[in-house]
Order: sequence, then structure tokens, then C-alpha cells
Amino acid sequence: MGTSITQDMRFRQSLMNYAAKYGVSKASRKYNKARSYIYFWKSRWDGSVESLAAQSKRPHHHPTEHTEAEIKLIRDMRRRNPQLVLIELWHRMKKRGYTRRPESLYRVLKRLGLLPEKKEKSKRIVKPYEQMTHPGERVQIDVKVVPRKCLANPEQRLFQYTAIDEYTRMRFLYGYEEQSTYSSADFARRCVNWFKRRGITIECIQTDNGFEFTNRFSSNETGRKSLFERTLAEMGIRHKLIRPYTPRHNGKVERRYINSGVLLMNLKRFREDGMTSRMKELGRSKFFPYLDQDIINYSCGGNVRFLNKRFNVFHDDTVSDLKYLRDHIAGTDEIFRDEALIHPAIIHYIGPRKPWKDHTVKYAEIWLQASSQS
Repeated sequence: MGTSITQDMRFRQSLMNYAAKYGVSKASRKYNKARSYIYFWKSRWDGSVESLAAQSKRPHHHPTEHTEAEIKLIRDMRRRNPQLVLIELWHRMKKRGYTRRPESLYRVLKRLGLLPEKKEKSKRIVKPYEQMTHPGERVQIDVKVVPRKCLANPEQRLFQYTAIDEYTRMRFLYGYEEQSTYSSADFARRCVNWFKRRGITIECIQTDNGFEFTNRFSSNETGRKSLFERTLAEMGIRHKLIRPYTPRHNGKVERRYINSGVLLMNLKRFREDGMTSRMKELGRSKFFPYLDQDIINYSCGGNVRFLNKRFNVFHDDTVSDLKYLRDHIAGTDEIFRDEALIHPAIIHYIGPRKPWKDHTVKYAEIWLQASSQS
């Protein structure tokens, strides 16, 4: 394979031709290059442009490079211990007279191709979501700390307990001044009564493995049921714990997000709580990817009542962010998500695909009809 001809090589070729015709002095003035530079390349030039290619300046040898004996020791040790990690290999070689640093050993192993192959991480197999068949079949419960900036009294500490029915997406909230199994047990009673008044009987409650719910990972009370668990047993409700360190399994209650496409605001309460100045301060102090929408979520958490999703139906579910949002803004009185999609009250044309640019998007015919009548 021939050497690729670069722009610098063509420049040197032109310089050499000019120097050969008019002399080095005139070539030095015309091309603005030192005479030593011209003589250097003239000594290499054989008439072809390939001879003017820049050569590697890397030295062939180094005063402190590994000796043949050290290379042999590295090869032998790696052959006997193919899966040994770098530091352990270096430690064993040090006992056999190896005096180099681990960094030097790593570079030699890499150059010789003796580094152990990285094991491929096993891909997580996502199990299909178990669809609920009727209201109350399973309710997710979680607790979050209410940010101090969201409270009228900044000295107060408040914990928001949230329960969401997986089938209807009905949501029940209550606040407590402490996060404990006593608060969790009281919330469970209130939650059961709240859903019962709406004709829903709770069969199963799903939570994470926090100490406010279970003693599963307690060091001294592993076999003892918590007050929350005993309360559920008294009411005949099954308690399901999610896998540790997988909050996504409790995702419906973990991620509840307000989409600002449709908002109905209590302006009197908004002014009384000083929300305008609070939101401006948040906007200056932190970075929010979705600007006003994120600020509303951050500052109004716990003081939101969700509308039926019919009033904020997305037309495009292909955007990656929408796949994250679409299941977390459902209305509290929605039984079927498909009902909102079939009978939308307000359509939110979110994302880059707009009906006035792309007539193939969902609900484009509704926009075109409204546009022709306006």
C-alpha cells in the first residue's frame, strides 16, 4: 500500500523543485523557510514526493526499557497466571526481582497483548410488566422528603407519603413530620379507608425495603415484623417487597411528573405562598433541563391535583423523553389509558413532529380540520 500524499509533502516537493532550479537562498526567501530546513529535506529527497514524508521521531531504544530477561519473566508469569489481575501479578513478580512500577508493567502487557480479556457483562433481561386486571389489585406506596423551599416554614421537616393504584392511577397523599414505621402504619390505614370510600378494596401493597416499611435488612430485628407489616396483616392485605436497589420496580409512585402542557393554577394561593419569587430563585440557583416545567415540579410537589389525562394527550410517543413521561402524568380518575387516547379533550402536540409540518402524525386530521375552520 503506497504512502498517502499530504499537503505538506506537496509543499516540500514544490520547495525542492524551486531550490533545484534557482538555488537554496532564493527558495528560502520565497517560501519563508530556513536554509537548514531546505538542506535537511534536500538530503532526503530522491526526486519522488514519497521521500518527503515525515518520519516517526520515536526512538528505537530507550535507556531504561525492559530487558530481555524482564520480558521473559512477564511472559512466563502471565502464561502461568492468565487471569491474575495487574496488581497481584506485579506483587508476585516483585518477589522474583522485578523492580518496575505497575504502570510500566501495564504498558508492556498492553504492547505484548497479554492483558486478560474483559468479561462481557451479562445483559439485564427485563421482565414484562404484570398488567393489573381490576382496581385495588396492587397499590404502590413510597415516601419522599418534601424540600424545605416548598414549605411555608423553612424550619419544618415534612415527609410525603404517596399511594398509587396501578390499575386506576388514583393517588392518595398525606404528610408526616417523621419517617417511621408508625407513620407508615397510620398512612396504610388512611389509604385503605380513602380507597374504600371510592369503592376500591386494596388487596396488595407494594413498597421498597426501607426501614419505615420492613425489618428485612435490619441487623438486629430481621425476624421481627414491623408495625407497618403487622398493620397490613391485621387488615388482610398482602405486602409485596421489591428487589433491593431497583426503584424502577416501584416506578409509578417513584416517578410522578407534571407536564406543563395544561395547567389550572390557584393564583390566590400562588401569590400567598410567594411562588413567583421562589421559582425565580430556583431558576437562578440550579440548572433545569426543562426550565419552567422542572421548576414547577420542584417547587409545587405535594400541592398538585392531577387532571384526567384526556386534557393532556400526547400525539407522539416515539420521542425518548415521552416514553419516560407518558406513564407518569395520567389523571387520578383514569381507568384506561386507551380511553384518553380515543376520546381526547386537549391534544398536546409535543416534540419535533408537528401536524403543520408532517400530516402523517397522530391526530393530524383534527388539527387540519380546526385550522381550516379558523
